[in-house]
Amino acid sequence: MLRVRQAPKANMFGPLSVRFKLCKQYAEKRMRNQIRVARERQGASAMKVRTSTTRIFLTLGIFVFLMAAMAGSGISGQVKIGCAQTAWYFAEGYTGGDFDTWILVQNPNSLETSVHLKFMKPEGEPVTMDLAMAGDTRKTVYLNSVPGLENTEVATTVTCDSGGIVVERAMYFDYKLDGIDRAGGHAAIGAPNLSCYWFLPEGCTRGSFNTYVLLLNPNPEPASVELKLMLPEGGNYYMFHLDMPAECRRSVRLNDLVWTEGTSNVIAAGVQTATTENPPAQPKQVSFDETDVSVWVLSNKPIVAEHSLYYDYYGKRGGSSSMGLPAKSSTWYMPEGYTGSDFDTYVLVQNPNGTQANVTFSFYTNPSGVTAATEPVQPPVPAGLTQVNATIGPWGRFTLRLNDVPDLTSREVATRIDSDIPVVAERSMYFNYGGNDDGDLGGGSPRIYSTWHLAEGYTGGAFDTYVLFMNPYGNWQKVTATFMTPDGEPVVKEYLLAPYCRATIHVDEIAGLENTDVSTSLVAVPAPAPDPAAANEIPPAGDAGIVAERAMYFKYDGKAGGSCSIGLGE
Repeated sequence: MLRVRQAPKANMFGPLSVRFKLCKQYAEKRMRNQIRVARERQGASAMKVRTSTTRIFLTLGIFVFLMAAMAGSGISGQVKIGCAQTAWYFAEGYTGGDFDTWILVQNPNSLETSVHLKFMKPEGEPVTMDLAMAGDTRKTVYLNSVPGLENTEVATTVTCDSGGIVVERAMYFDYKLDGIDRAGGHAAIGAPNLSCYWFLPEGCTRGSFNTYVLLLNPNPEPASVELKLMLPEGGNYYMFHLDMPAECRRSVRLNDLVWTEGTSNVIAAGVQTATTENPPAQPKQVSFDETDVSVWVLSNKPIVAEHSLYYDYYGKRGGSSSMGLPAKSSTWYMPEGYTGSDFDTYVLVQNPNGTQANVTFSFYTNPSGVTAATEPVQPPVPAGLTQVNATIGPWGRFTLRLNDVPDLTSREVATRIDSDIPVVAERSMYFNYGGNDDGDLGGGSPRIYSTWHLAEGYTGGAFDTYVLFMNPYGNWQKVTATFMTPDGEPVVKEYLLAPYCRATIHVDEIAGLENTDVSTSLVAVPAPAPDPAAANEIPPAGDAGIVAERAMYFKYDGKAGGSCSIGLGE
């Protein structure tokens, strides 16, 4: 029986049910936000803490089973959650216009830690903030209310003194351009490390699409940055140059770029178009205002790169954002995907190599029975390509619309990508979720991990939060989910996941988590198949590991949309 993704729930808590309320001083300063603030937010400071939860119970349909129903199976027990990541970086952020930016911090360790935030703007001194976090909790910072961050582009670094944290950023907006309002939201996990290389497979400047590359140089020295732009047909890349001061944030709109042969193609500070110093008499030019495009960011200093898109996709007006990917890989995993209802799902693959890449797409869907595993299916044969491989030319970019794959009609679907040479992959979705028109963007994971952390999540008001995870192995796995709230005891539940399939948890349906911030940690271990005759069977020594993402759909201050982000795997 096919599981249909649900429409957003009604707001059971009335129009004043909320995430946060700004402090009185800030509310007086921004009178136009008072109605939104009263409806959407609760609390009394820039650092917002939401409501607590109680113990929970969840049944996850068909192929994921509560371990309580398998007492005596030999696979129960305590699972230790922890995280050792002490630094996170974000290039994107904006508090001007009709944009709201939030930083979400999860402490999945049992010990308290001190957290330090530094906010960097296109110019001026950085702004700092400190906060203390108890163990097994999460907290939220609203950047618009931080003194010194009014009406500005802003990049963020977050560090902690001990243990480890997981940090994400969420933004809600109404992006107005050319008479079109693109209202929605997006979320992204931060970069856990700086890098001299960043890859951005998705990008589009056609029609009403606008694509931005966001850069953060958190170093005390300037950085010299190159952008290599790649088109679908491949065969060549087109390089632009820009300089970044120390502790600075830059934004580049790809729609404005024009590459000119024989010039330095420098993107000057505060100017999107590249300069053309002493061009040839009749230089070759390449415009990036009506095309799909991928970007490779190279820097002489370790930096951070993201990209954001704002669009009107067949009436779905919104935006999406994702952290860049710091390395190529021959394998990529993407748990989220849906082709039913009014959802369109695309997989984008960038080939940042000087040779052709042969790529295989495999898809894992929900099994039709409680014990049957669903085998991967292959996409149809694209024109001129082999049955198994899609061919991507040197310096090229390839797009596959999953809705066009016959075996994937109206299915929840996870994707695995294999290539004969290292490539980079992302997934893009456009949807109407119960009236919420928007889209989301997420990079894949090049690795499978036994532990995953998802910092963001909210179930109050008209917010719906889903946790998506896939089992790419041939054995069953027990997945222990730990849900953490701003205060109160963590809630732990256990599920069984069949081989070669994917699962969805609708967090809002868990009793006690109906109106709260929530972070999630997942731990996977091998498990026997759910055979009642083998209740006392010793768990097999199979492969342990999953890949996890989180999706959210919302109505926020009249902005209806959705977002998705990969988790932190350890």
